[in-house]
Amino acid sequence: MFLNKKKVSIWLLKIAGISFIISALGQGFYAIPEIKNAIKNLPSYWFNRIHMYCWLVNLSIWMVGILVLYGAYLQDRGRNYYLVTTVAALYAFIMAILIFILTPSDWWHAIVIFAGVALISISLILNFKKVSEKIS
Repeated sequence: MFLNKKKVSIWLLKIAGISFIISALGQGFYAIPEIKNAIKNLPSYWFNRIHMYCWLVNLSIWMVGILVLYGAYLQDRGRNYYLVTTVAALYAFIMAILIFILTPSDWWHAIVIFAGVALISISLILNFKKVSEKIS
């Protein structure tokens, strides 16, 4: 059975984008309230600042998911999607590495992010020949 590389690549991007959005939802409904509860005794300035950083990280995960889904949309329309998906993958990869470095006990939070990066990478590899032809 022959699989259409373009369709497989688009589905990989869609799955990756949706996994990032699910991760952001999980963080918003589970992790942020837990962190908020843990820091409730801090002075209000530090409480608000840490709370803001939590939501900024959550927003960045949302944006990675949206960018990857936009990349799938661009690829489906035959447009250049490589830059959008590569930037999203690099950002997510750095985020996952920072989770491992700064909070090693929370390594399992990075699994979904690494899985999304792997799916994006496979999607880009499937179309590598097209990319190299466009560059030359």
